[in-house]
Formats: sequence, structure tokens, C-alpha cells
Amino acid sequence: MKTLTDLKKRIKIGVKIVKIDSCHKIETLNKIRTVDKVQTNAFTMDGSWLYYQKASDYEFNGDIFSIYYSGKPHIHENLIGKYQILEG
Repeated sequence: MKTLTDLKKRIKIGVKIVKIDSCHKIETLNKIRTVDKVQTNAFTMDGSWLYYQKASDYEFNGDIFSIYYSGKPHIHENLIGKYQILEG
């Protein structure tokens, strides 16, 4: 994946995703979750919503995508979550 558009194409019901890093909510790290609902502005993983941010708030590296707080520098303290798509 290289863009938010690529990410949206990969997010489908049944896709497995794991959060591999975050500056908060560390209790959700390394848990494999399944996409169970998809909308144009968000998707759910096991019932928890993840809303799409502005494209500039993302970084992409292969099957890994990182989301940062809007308008903030892309440093660990501003990391909402770093996710890896395992399937799809």
C-alpha cells in the first residue's frame, strides 16, 4: 500500500488486522482483529470503529499503515496506531 486509497481498497469484511504499535491503549497491541463492517468513512474491527483521517495523517510501508494525530508531526508521541494487514 502506498496511499489511503490503496488502504480503503484492502479493507473488506473478513480481513485480519493487528495493531503493532501505539502511543496509548497498549492493551490492544498484538491482538488480531477482523474487519466486520465497512463504510466510506470508517470500518469496524470486532465492533470497534476506526475512522479514516486525512491522507496526510498516514504513513504506509507495504502491508503496514500508521495513523498520526491530525496536523501533528509523524513522531511516536503522535501515533494513534500502527497496523498490519495480515490477510486481504
